Amino acid sequence: MHRVFIPFSPVTMISQAPVLKQLQHRIELLKKERTRLMVRLAEFSWLVPLPSESNFVLIQVRVPSGVCLLPSTEYMRDVCLSCGQTCL
Repeated sequence: MHRVFIPFSPVTMISQAPVLKQLQHRIELLKKERTRLMVRLAEFSWLVPLPSESNFVLIQVRVPSGVCLLPSTEYMRDVCLSCGQTCL
């Protein structure tokens, strides 16, 4: 005869309470650090951190006009996406 196992018994939930509390504390620490990082990154005029609740920070990089990000080589003669000019 098989016994029925109740996965969420009161005893199981009580024993997991300290672990859940510790995880919640770590989550709050990560949220605070993400907020702190976003504030610091926003201090740079050319960086725009986008709001997020994920475990990464998405940043929009604003390139000043006239600045080309493509490497300059004799083989590359593309139109630069950041400045709209031909990069030589």
